Amino acid sequence: MAQEHFESAHQRVTYRSGTKGELWTRIWVSTVWTWEPGTQEPRERLLIIRRDADNSFKIQPEQPAGRPAQSWAHYAWAQAQRFWSEHAFHEAKSQLGMAQHQVRVWPG
Repeated sequence: MAQEHFESAHQRVTYRSGTKGELWTRIWVSTVWTWEPGTQEPRERLLIIRRDADNSFKIQPEQPAGRPAQSWAHYAWAQAQRFWSEHAFHEAKSQLGMAQHQVRVWPG
């Protein structure tokens, strides 16, 4: 169902300039209501769906509690920041020699 809505209502937005030109994506932002376990009332959330050039979907629910609405380009930019976070962790692990390090927890 979300895919059908995405196809009819998405926008193509540019979220930053890259070395090879502007980076853009297709994005759809919609208000949805979720009923979470243990709550008495449904909560309003934003559903942010981004479709990349390889046709994969990135789906992110966001709690808009008291925050002003942002542009769709802002939401696309925020989702793209995940790449830099993961890249930083990967580089740090390699530089510290922890690329093959595994941590296991043994209950006592």
